[in-house]
Amino acid sequence: MKTAFIAAFLLLRAAPASAGDDMRHGAQAPVASAAAAAVDPDVMARAAADKLYNDSLYPQAASAYEDLLRSQPGDPYLLYNAGNAQFRVKRPGRALLYYARAWRLLPRNSDMRYNLDFALKSTGQSLVPEGVPPFLHRLYYSASDREIAALASLAFWALCLLGAGAALRPALKDRLLPAAGAAAGLLLFFGAWGAARLSAPLRNAAVVVQHEAVLRSGPNETFNAYATLPEGRVVRILDDSRDDFWEVGVQKEGIKGWITRDELERI
Repeated sequence: MKTAFIAAFLLLRAAPASAGDDMRHGAQAPVASAAAAAVDPDVMARAAADKLYNDSLYPQAASAYEDLLRSQPGDPYLLYNAGNAQFRVKRPGRALLYYARAWRLLPRNSDMRYNLDFALKSTGQSLVPEGVPPFLHRLYYSASDREIAALASLAFWALCLLGAGAALRPALKDRLLPAAGAAAGLLLFFGAWGAARLSAPLRNAAVVVQHEAVLRSGPNETFNAYATLPEGRVVRILDDSRDDFWEVGVQKEGIKGWITRDELERI
């Protein structure tokens, strides 16, 4: 059982290789063989998009990455590359959106973290909350939500198996109960970590993807407009039950209101 937890920890700490240039805007992708590229149209399409980007044809690259994301919305490397292209064409909202989605999937990737923080700072925001030491923030985000859930599940099943073993084999009870206690402790730890992450700033959040968004006092255009939010501003989603307007909270200004759905994209 100890071996299983050590293996899980080593898997958790494994980070993908990354590549970037002066501002960490180089195209990033998993290694693919030439043979795979020759038969897989998605690999060929990605290679073509990467070439457009590396040839500084940023508008065409941005469009190509958008097309790829329609069929591969959960690929963190593709999201990262799409964010790079959107940043180059001066679309900070979509750049931030894609960086945030990529980083939530691979929070240990230094390039994804760096570019997300850079995009946030370019819009007057920050990845690390004020007063929080950066190393603690990195530690807190040393695992993705999926990894935390997987480790909690592993601890749960270890607890179940050890408890069942102690009940079925009384002779082994004294040896199994300490391990069961350790599994219970890990389950509580990962469960608490996952629960705390539910209130993370980029969880249940959206970003303004239009030039600016109008904040209204109610969910239609007859209500007063009392603030505008620039492209790239991250907001907390309070109510997304309507198709036309979402109620959001703006943490920096400490206000809330309603914004048209078309002006926002969920992270």
